[in-house]
This record gives sequence, C-alpha cells and structure tokens, in this order.
Amino acid sequence: MGPQRHRTVSLTGSRSGTGARRGLVHVAIGAAGWLALAALWAWQLEVYVPADWLAGVELIGLLLVGWTGFSLAWVAWSRRIYRRRHRRTEPLSRSVDFAHDALGRRIVTPPGIAEARGQVVVSVRGDGVKRYEFAPRSVAVATESMDVAGRGKDAA
Repeated sequence: MGPQRHRTVSLTGSRSGTGARRGLVHVAIGAAGWLALAALWAWQLEVYVPADWLAGVELIGLLLVGWTGFSLAWVAWSRRIYRRRHRRTEPLSRSVDFAHDALGRRIVTPPGIAEARGQVVVSVRGDGVKRYEFAPRSVAVATESMDVAGRGKDAA
C-alpha cells in the first residue's frame, strides 16, 4: 500500500459541482411552485381578478427583482469580507487575565472560591485591590431573609 492521501474539504466558500443549467432548472421549478400556490389560493378563496391584473403582477415582479438584487449584493458583500480575512482552521483563542479586572485592579481570592456554594462577598478597598471572600454565615442568613428592596420578607 502506498502513502495515504488526505483531502481537505472546504465547508464554506467551496464551489458547487452543479452546472448553470441545473441552477436554472431549480429556479424554474421554484417559480412554478410559487405560481401554483398562488393559483390554488386564488381558486380556494374565489378571488375576484380585476381587469388590470397585469399591473399587480408587474409590481410583484419588480419587488421580486429588487429583493433578488438585494440578496445577491448582500452575498457578494459577505464574500468580500470573507476573502479579506485569513482562512480560520481552528477556533479563536484568547487569553484571559484573571489576576486583574477590567479596570486594572488586582483580584485576590481564597482557594476554592469558584466552587463555593452560598454567597460570596466582593469588596474593593482603598488600596485598589478587589477581594472575593466567603460570606460569613450571619450575612448569608440575613440576606436570604430579605426581599429585593432590602426589607424583611415578613415585613411586606
């Protein structure tokens, strides 16, 4: 056996193996289906067709052409954005600094605080250090018995 050859498959931006004729057939089938649906609704609802129905069909046709043009322009715009970027073959990774918060303050935590059950007290003191600490049992019990406004639940 010779060396194995690996083939890279592009899931985005790859060209379809179908030709232009098959695409036109798909468009024709789709348009015929929509026309058949409209005809069935007109038949079911016994819709009165006015004498100037051609003007309505022209308006609908113009709207469809406008929508198709908008959609094609959007696809072209998105493809230009895609080409400007490098091909991503792996997820983006960012490093997160857990030693400082978004304002640059140093964060101090006791071990196991992330897995802690119950309440955690966050405080920032004058030294600019943000501290995460386990809540004392009395504070946790007192806050559990208060409503959102800070009143005792029984006082409502």
